[in-house]
Amino acid sequence: MERKCRKLSEFSQVEVVELLNDVFKDYVLPLSWNLDSYKKDIEENCISETDSLVCIVDGENAGIALLAFRESRCRIYLMGVKKKFRRAGIGFQLMDDIYEVCKWKGVKSISLEVPAKDERAVKFYSKYGFREKRQLFSLYKRLKGIESNNNISLIEKNIGELVSIALELQNRFNRKPNWKSEPKHFTLLKSYESSVIRKDSEKIGYLIWGEKDKVVYLIDMGPYRKHDYSELMRNVLSYFSDFESILFPSIPEGDPIYNASCELSFEIALLQYEMTYKIH
Repeated sequence: MERKCRKLSEFSQVEVVELLNDVFKDYVLPLSWNLDSYKKDIEENCISETDSLVCIVDGENAGIALLAFRESRCRIYLMGVKKKFRRAGIGFQLMDDIYEVCKWKGVKSISLEVPAKDERAVKFYSKYGFREKRQLFSLYKRLKGIESNNNISLIEKNIGELVSIALELQNRFNRKPNWKSEPKHFTLLKSYESSVIRKDSEKIGYLIWGEKDKVVYLIDMGPYRKHDYSELMRNVLSYFSDFESILFPSIPEGDPIYNASCELSFEIALLQYEMTYKIH
């Protein structure tokens, strides 16, 4: 069996999307892309097409790893192998090549997120040397029965103007956000709305959010001074009460959003382990 890894940038985006859809169609969390959603993922998550990899076996595209970089950190955004090539060592070959790429770029740590129920993937990464760092919860709440409040409104805000507020909250509450909601990189989230939420005429916080099929996706939120996360959360629920549900993806346990969600009886949609590998 002849196999080698090549740079993702050597392939057309159409080929990459086809490979991703083939690889992840039967995973624990089935995933799918089109060209637009793929381009959005590349931009919003700092994915490097020149460093990401495709593994080729006997002339066929068999596996893929999308790698994102920030400062001296690498995140394996996604890694997978086609079903017929699994359990043949291709995953370990991809990891070996990822390690070499990261070492050459001066990366100090590699991280990834894996669903807790994907025991096979957790075992694979643990065997390679990754260790569980923390748990990330995707939390949702059905909005049926939530009373609306006509005194609550949203004002569009330039997302760049929210960075300093979010950084101040990060320091004040010792927040350690997930990769996508790191304040320094808010300006990459061009497909999301950035808003200030007001109650009556008073600004009480900010939101970074999107919506699809009557579901609100909240990437981050934070209260202004004199207000807190629980109060802000209640007002957010009231504002979006005409939607079916609200979802916060990948929130670390102990984060103020996690705590406020628990107070208001959010349910767990998905539990993931954030795992890390230190490069010495």
